[in-house]
Amino acid sequence: MSNKDPGNPSTASPQPDEAPPIHRKSLIAEALDRNPEASEAIFKELGLPCITCAAVEVETLEDGFELLGRNREDLDTLIERINAVPAVATHELAASTEPGVFGGWLTSLGRLFGRSHSDINGSAAS
Repeated sequence: MSNKDPGNPSTASPQPDEAPPIHRKSLIAEALDRNPEASEAIFKELGLPCITCAAVEVETLEDGFELLGRNREDLDTLIERINAVPAVATHELAASTEPGVFGGWLTSLGRLFGRSHSDINGSAAS
């Protein structure tokens, strides 16, 4: 039996060159930005509307789950699944043209309005 608690940052330590693990007190945006494509798919699979919410930049996973009336087991499942996905390095994010990869306000706007990075920066085909 393991003493690791997926919601407690003190029980999980990152390996060198690894992103810090996501935990209950992580911002929703941190979880989504860890590996945007995979993370957004996990949120959708679990029926979480977070990817369209502007509060992702200020709300923790724990707060979001409480507001949605979701239970702790669902939160732990999300945390375990997000942490199992390899994080995308910051330099890979900057070079990518996939939706939702820049974090911050641009990603929040894209999530809020259902638009991709290429739509926002004008490089999408018209």
